[in-house]
Amino acid sequence: MKGPKKLIVVPETVLRDLMGIAKRTGLTISELASLMLAHAARMLQGRDNITTIFRDSVMLADTKRLGAVVIPSDALLALLEGSSDEARTRFINHVREFARTATVYLKAHGVEGLEPKDIISLFTPFSTIDTVDDTNGEKRLIISLSQRNSSELLASYVRDIASTIIEEMGYQVLSSEKLGSIVIIEYRDKKKREEEP
Repeated sequence: MKGPKKLIVVPETVLRDLMGIAKRTGLTISELASLMLAHAARMLQGRDNITTIFRDSVMLADTKRLGAVVIPSDALLALLEGSSDEARTRFINHVREFARTATVYLKAHGVEGLEPKDIISLFTPFSTIDTVDDTNGEKRLIISLSQRNSSELLASYVRDIASTIIEEMGYQVLSSEKLGSIVIIEYRDKKKREEEP
C-alpha cells in the first residue's frame, strides 16, 4: 500500500481480534485496518452519533445472519390485512419467535448500550420510537407509526413484537394502548417488581 504512513495506537485486545479476522480473510493487518477505516469513514460521513451508528450496523448484520429479511411497510400492511386470522396469527408468532431469538443473540454478544427500542426498531423501521423514564422506575415506550401505515392490525403487530422484545430483555410489560397512530407500552424492570413488598 502506497501513501503516507501514520501510526495508530490500538489496544492489545483489539489487535488480537483484528489478527484473527485478518488471518480468516487472508488480509494483512494493514489492509484490514485500511478497509475498515475506509468503510467507517463512508458510513459516518455527515453523522454525529458514532456509537449508535456502529451499534445499529452490528444489530442489522447479526439479525441478517440469523435470517432476517426486510419487508417494506406497505407489503407488511398488505400481508396483515390480506391474511386470514389463522395465517396472520401464525405469521405474528413466527416474527415474535424470531424477535426473541434476535434479542437473546444480541444480548449474548454484548452489544453496547442495547435498549428495547433499538431491537424493536429492527422490526418496525416505519416508526419513530422514544423511551420516557417515569420517576417511579417505570418506562414508557412511545412508538409513532407513519400516518399512512396506521391501522389497527399494524398497531397490534407492533404491540405484540415490541412486548415480546421488552419481556425478553428482562422487563415486565405493565400495559399497552393505541392512540391514533401511536402505540404506548409501559414497562418496568422485573427485578424492581420482585423487590417491592
